[in-house]
Parts: sequence; structure tokens; C-alpha cells
Amino acid sequence: MFLSRQGFSRLLSTNGSSVVRQSIVSSSALIGSHRNLLSTSSSSSRILKESYKNIIVETSPKGGNGKICVIKLNRPKALNALNDDLFSDLVHATKSIDNDENIRCLILMGSTSKAFAAGADISEMKNKTFEQVYKKDMFAEWQEISKLSSTPIIAAISGYCLGGGNELAMMCDIMVCTKC
Repeated sequence: MFLSRQGFSRLLSTNGSSVVRQSIVSSSALIGSHRNLLSTSSSSSRILKESYKNIIVETSPKGGNGKICVIKLNRPKALNALNDDLFSDLVHATKSIDNDENIRCLILMGSTSKAFAAGADISEMKNKTFEQVYKKDMFAEWQEISKLSSTPIIAAISGYCLGGGNELAMMCDIMVCTKC
């Protein structure tokens, strides 16, 4: 699926194409049925935090009628490079949203049009040996995004989407990209 920047803006605006918006919201049950319904995450109810350090969560964007949630990766100086803190925030928020029956669709995007995510934050790994990374299973937490059971995720990609950022986008159900 491809939408231009203008098309994506219209999707989220109140004056935008209600047909596209309704299609995304109404298709969430269909997409969700194709996901792994036996999630390995804990069944305890998670509550969305009021704020996160590395992401911005909008639970009622314009035109979403409370059924769409937008998560913006928010490390613009690092081109949204993925580090442990960002992924902890992202996993917590996505699991909380997945448990909310009112949210029918989750849109994941970068906080700027310059980058969706420029990959793993190398500065976080530079002082670690292979053994340290291997023993910690540094990237295991990343897979939690793909284990959500009921909320379809749309990756709204604008700008750089490299390495781990590309992997994050591929964990989503649908990818929508701007034209470069």
C-alpha cells in the first residue's frame, strides 16, 4: 500500500477521506484474525503511561474517533535510532494499547519526516563484546511487537528506514511509505 504525504495527512485529518479511515478501522478485525492469537505476553492488564521518554502516544488523533492510536518514535537528534529505552517504552505502550478494546488500529511513525528509524543505536552497543550481546539476547525484546494479538499495526514510513528500523516496520501488519 502506498500513500503520499498528502494522502497520509488526509487520513488523519478531520476533513480527510472518511472512506480510507473507515476501511482501516473496519479491517482491523480481519487483520487481527490473521495474527497469532495465542500471545506469549502476560495476561495482566497493562495501563498506558501518561508520558514516555522516547515515544509520543496520541490516543485520539484528529479523525480517529478514539479508535486509532498513533505512536511516534521520538529521538529526532538520533534519527529515531532504536535503543533499549525506546524499545522498552514501545513494548509497554503497544501491549497496553493491544489490551484496550476501544483501540482498533495502531499507527507507528517517526516524530519527523526525516526518519522513521535509522536502525539500532550503535552508540549503545559500541562498548559491548559479542558475548555480552549474545548472553543478554539484546534484540529479544524487539520481537514483542510482532506478538500482539488483536490490534493491527500500520507503519507510516517517511524518511530513513534502515537496519533495525526496517525490521520494526516489517513487524507491522501494513507499511505505508511516502515517496522520496
